[in-house]
Amino acid sequence: GITPDVFYRPDGEQHFVVTADVEISDQFFSWVCGFRERAKIISPPDVVADMQKFLQQISALYK
Repeated sequence: GITPDVFYRPDGEQHFVVTADVEISDQFFSWVCGFRERAKIISPPDVVADMQKFLQQISALYK
């Protein structure tokens, strides 16, 4: 199979940035949530906004 390109780069002493092609889906957002506060989507802005909407919909269930 084809292995997607995944790039890692340091971002200070305690962080790193991962760049990868992914399929944007609820499953992707759920996977990111599995990292809790240790991972954050930072780009592109439309995917950041979609993640915010995903989290707001879940949060609304617990109000």
